[in-house]
Amino acid sequence: MSSGNRSNEFIYFYISGKPKWYTLSSDERQLARKQHLKEYCVKHTFNKNPSPENLRYLAVDDELKIIICVTPKVATKTLKSVIALSRGITDQKFNRWDIWKRWDSYTEEERSQRLKTYFKFVFVREPLQRLLSAYKDRLIKHSHEYKLVQEEIVRALRPQDFNTQGKNFVSFPEFIQYYSDNKTRDQHWRQYEKLCHPCVINYDFIGHLETMEEDAALLLKMVGIDDVPRNFPTNSELHGLI
Repeated sequence: MSSGNRSNEFIYFYISGKPKWYTLSSDERQLARKQHLKEYCVKHTFNKNPSPENLRYLAVDDELKIIICVTPKVATKTLKSVIALSRGITDQKFNRWDIWKRWDSYTEEERSQRLKTYFKFVFVREPLQRLLSAYKDRLIKHSHEYKLVQEEIVRALRPQDFNTQGKNFVSFPEFIQYYSDNKTRDQHWRQYEKLCHPCVINYDFIGHLETMEEDAALLLKMVGIDDVPRNFPTNSELHGLI
């Protein structure tokens, strides 16, 4: 794995492994995460002018005046369901894009106005755990939908084992090895910087899956919908989350 890719995928605005991290208050965590991100952006190169298409995973709620970066495999679906509930949406429509507005549906002036005035937030997860989750969900559980991805990886890494008629199993180490190069990634395992562009978008709130229970409570309070019933996974439950 190249050092450049390692910095993007495994260090990216995630502070991990420090016992004192879990002794910080929710407000202190926000300050620490934003400072960590600021330092990262100073030291690394990034796309300074992402196009509206690059930012297509920004979901906008004009009623609540919020912008959320939809990061797959970080319990974003659960968070979206709570936000939708505050608007009276209780069925599976909450996870469809037709109740949210995509960033590229606005004019340049409208995007600029929303960046200045809307509350912007993102949730992330320890990157290697997120990759493992994506691998289990997409290449194991839903392998039939990702047959072409598996074939592509086996052709590249073990061409002698390629099965033209049957399944082409890909191990997790092979999955990591293949995408360690600068290859185009499916959204479920795309780097945070290419989904959310946090060195360009000044997020007001950075949540972590590992502290979802506390972070979500603070987020909902800041957004003004903390009276909505919710059932976020506890920190202990997250250890078994795919």
